[in-house]
Amino acid sequence: LVVLRGRGTQPRYEVLPPLVTIGRSVTNDIQIPDSEMSRKHAEIVFRDGRFILRDLLSTMGTYVNRKLIQGEVVLHDGDEIAMGGTLLQFVMPRQHETDPPPSVGDEVHPQLPYEQTRLHTPASSWDVDDQTRVQRVMTLMIEEGPNAGEKFVISAQRTTIGRSIANDIQIIDQEVSRKHAEILRRDEAFILRDLGSTTGTFVNGEPIEEIELQNEDEILIGNTLLVVMFL
Repeated sequence: LVVLRGRGTQPRYEVLPPLVTIGRSVTNDIQIPDSEMSRKHAEIVFRDGRFILRDLLSTMGTYVNRKLIQGEVVLHDGDEIAMGGTLLQFVMPRQHETDPPPSVGDEVHPQLPYEQTRLHTPASSWDVDDQTRVQRVMTLMIEEGPNAGEKFVISAQRTTIGRSIANDIQIIDQEVSRKHAEILRRDEAFILRDLGSTTGTFVNGEPIEEIELQNEDEILIGNTLLVVMFL
C-alpha cells in the first residue's frame, strides 16, 4: 500500500497474507494516525489467490476508486483506497511473494530487492507534486432529518439535491423544495448553490446563494442537516 495523501507514518505499508487490519488503533497491523479513520476501519484478506478489502463497519466508510464499497471488494493493481483523510494505492505484489514457501529440495530463485518487487515505479517518483494531483473526493453525510445516516459521494460536475426523485440526491423532507440546491465541481473546488428554494439553504448557520464548501461544513436544507467531508 503506497500512501498518496494523508497521515501515514511511512510512505508505504507491506500487506502480508493471510490478513492485515487497518485503522487508527495501535492494535492494527497497519496503524494510521488519522482522526477521521475508525479504530478498526478495514482489513485486507488474502483468499483464493486474491487480495480482498473488507470494511469493518467504519464510521466514514471505505472507498475504492472513489466508490463507497459495501461489504468487501477484490483489489486490483493500481486501485486507490480512501479511508478517512488518507488515500492509499494498492500495488499488486509479484507472484512469488504470495506463493507458499518452497519445500525441501525445490529450486529457490533469488528474490528481487524490495523496491523492485513492491513498486512499478521507483520510490523517488512518489513526491509532493504527484500527491497534489490526486483528485479530491467529497462526501455528504446526513446527520439529521428523515434520511439520517445516508452517505453520498460527490464526484460529478453537477449534483442536484431536492425532494423530487429526479434529483441526484433525493431527500424525503417536506421542508425541502423539489429542486432545492446543486453542487458544482470546478477543478478542485465544490460550489453549493441554492436554486431559489422556498426555505433557503444554510451553511454553518448562515443563509447562502452560492458558496465554496470546506471540510466539515454543515449544510441545512429544510429539516435536514448534512456534513461535508473531503477525502
